[in-house]
Amino acid sequence: MDEVGTIILIVGALVGVLVFAFIGRLIGQKRGQSEGGAVMGALLGPVGLVGAAFLPDKRRQCSACKGRVPDDARKCMHCGEDMPVQPMPAVYQAPVAPAFEVTVGTWKNPVKCPTCGWTNTADEDEMAHGLKCEKYGVGFVPKPSKRK
Repeated sequence: MDEVGTIILIVGALVGVLVFAFIGRLIGQKRGQSEGGAVMGALLGPVGLVGAAFLPDKRRQCSACKGRVPDDARKCMHCGEDMPVQPMPAVYQAPVAPAFEVTVGTWKNPVKCPTCGWTNTADEDEMAHGLKCEKYGVGFVPKPSKRK
């Protein structure tokens, strides 16, 4: 076989795989499994299309007539019964680490303002020379508060 014949054979096989995948997707979509139908059609060809027709039905079921309806349906297309609204899936949110202050080379000590009782933080220099209350701005020389 020459090069042109080989290229035509490869392109024809790829087109066939795509066509069977598309048809398998359409068959699977009717059963709520479009991805499964596409994979079966692409990998197994005509046999996969038959297999896609027998995939288990994953769509919602009407409580009144037991008919299968699309997931976003508000009424049953078979009997007209109102379908309950499905809750949206919860979106995962990663836990947020608590904010903290990192001071290189110094240690922050918790100290209480003698005027208002607000807990401030003071480094070694502020412990020796004084600081202003973070809440009211009153200046004071701190005494370290007792740790629990």
